[in-house]
Amino acid sequence: GAGAAAAAVDLPRTGEAEAAVRAFEGCRGDLEAVLLRTASGMELAGAGFAADVAFAARVDALRVVPLLMGREIRGR
Repeated sequence: GAGAAAAAVDLPRTGEAEAAVRAFEGCRGDLEAVLLRTASGMELAGAGFAADVAFAARVDALRVVPLLMGREIRGR
């Protein structure tokens, strides 16, 4: 999420970005379990998509960055 993205770059942070980074760093070691305890995580797991939540919890798993070009999202 936003906290992981903000933590990955060496740029000045707004207060909101700093809060997101601290929240991310606070749960980074147990991110999958934290996500599964959210309303969305429980809904996804209940619908049979727990593996998708686990995949989403992986940090730096892919070497692509989503890029919005007009109305289309592309990976780079």
